[in-house]
Amino acid sequence: MWPTGLITDPVDRPDFPVGSVPFPDMPLPFAVDLDGYIMSAGTEHPAAAWRWISFLSHQAFLPSSEKDYALAVPARPTVAEASGFWDQLDPESVEALQATLSRPVNTSSAVTEIAHQFRLTGGVYRVALDELTVAEAVQTTQQGFNEWQQLLQSSSATTSDTTAPVVATPAPEVVPDNATAITFAVPTELQQSLSPLVTNFNQQSTDVVVQLSTVDTNDSTTIASTSDCFVSWVNPSAATPTHLYDLRPLLDADATVSLDEHPAVLREPFTYEGRLFGLPYRVDVPTLQYRPELFDVAGIAPPDADWSLDDFVAAARELTVPNAGQYGYMLPDTVTPDLRWMLTAADAPVVSITDGNPQFTDPAVVQSLQDYITLLRKSSPHQRLPGYSSDMPSDSAVALIADGPIAMWHDSTTRFGVVEAIDDAASAPLPGGAATRTALTRVTLGLYIAADTPHATACWQWLMHLSTQPDGRGVGYPARVSVAESEVFVQQVGTESQNVYQVYRDAWNQTASGTPVLSQDMTWDDYWLLQALDASLQGGNLEQELAEAQTVTAQY
Repeated sequence: MWPTGLITDPVDRPDFPVGSVPFPDMPLPFAVDLDGYIMSAGTEHPAAAWRWISFLSHQAFLPSSEKDYALAVPARPTVAEASGFWDQLDPESVEALQATLSRPVNTSSAVTEIAHQFRLTGGVYRVALDELTVAEAVQTTQQGFNEWQQLLQSSSATTSDTTAPVVATPAPEVVPDNATAITFAVPTELQQSLSPLVTNFNQQSTDVVVQLSTVDTNDSTTIASTSDCFVSWVNPSAATPTHLYDLRPLLDADATVSLDEHPAVLREPFTYEGRLFGLPYRVDVPTLQYRPELFDVAGIAPPDADWSLDDFVAAARELTVPNAGQYGYMLPDTVTPDLRWMLTAADAPVVSITDGNPQFTDPAVVQSLQDYITLLRKSSPHQRLPGYSSDMPSDSAVALIADGPIAMWHDSTTRFGVVEAIDDAASAPLPGGAATRTALTRVTLGLYIAADTPHATACWQWLMHLSTQPDGRGVGYPARVSVAESEVFVQQVGTESQNVYQVYRDAWNQTASGTPVLSQDMTWDDYWLLQALDASLQGGNLEQELAEAQTVTAQY
């Protein structure tokens, strides 16, 4: 027996007969997942809003594939009948589903709500991995549930009935006479942060109007075909730059902008055969997060810009007190960023630069990986490598870092303007020296103009304005130095983050041009390498495991 959707998944349908019966009766919130339409109490147009959502609720269910029928059923029985929904299911599935829908609803109790939270917060996984007992996991879940309930009560108490909600009416998009309208595409997840910047620009500009468009693809060729300019997670490919506008003539003609404002190593991914097909917009720098109080108690100086990899390993060893449940180091999510750090610092590439073949058995690689396994064995609670396989969840480590006395952990991304779960943490540059820090810097967002746009000059005006704004945080440091070092930005992120930035900027300046920073994740599959390290961490022979992993990776 196994739980499934409304029908057996057509993608993984077994080749033997399968029967369907209603799932055992369960209370909310386990019994059903609902999608619905909601009208804000602050709307000024309830009749129009009702007309719209009523229309939506009467529309037929239009699946794009057979698999969609396994996910949801129309809430209106008349719509289900009219759309032919039941005709797509086998008679046994129809009988099971209709029996489920005809059941009375059992409302949730405090017990079922806590059980639901126990599942959502990873309690099942933490018990299964022997990280917590059932009693400990339930207690942790109960505490979180109580805090959530208190938050709901305090939120309700601070929202009085006399304060009516307000729905902001969107300003009409009117393009003034003699103004140029340009379409600016952004990833959906950036719409909320960039939309206010677009609005402010349009209010100030008299000759250019930016019309925001959201996209759900990272394919820059597709984005360029539907927009005048765009911001994207993806850097231009040297193999296909023809869909992007060469920005160098625009840059040369603009006396207000200097190319030197963007460090040379950050511009490398956007340069191809002397042409400039984009500019870096946001940059991620990895950091070493640590708890200052644990360093103070141990009498160890906290991490600084001069720390080497050896300094880090020595501190991790000294800060580990297993009997007290204290460890010097822990992986927060997945091991891949850690491996990139360790191998880069040791100048031991696991993949050949010339032919792209794995070289896991190279002596320098083996030694670096052995040092890493030793670090985890002696200075961390890890008995397995987290996150590289779907049967090993990566979120439990985050909870242990937040709750337990973990001295240091690696954060491979830069986040601002978000609520951090760990209040007592401080940040330092990642140990390893200037070359390592430059190699581990990631250009996460770039600014581009479509090659066939008739409004290249207008796009340039908007993109240069956008690149000077210190707002829209949460996605890394501004790539434009004057913005990253501006007083406004420093006030937003704090002096500690600014000190980290200065260390990385010095590293970029020390790195010779032609050594590009990482612009994308690994382009090869590192599963078997991680599997080999996992086996070694559990006592296997590292060299043998790496040899086998190299063979399989090369074959794949």
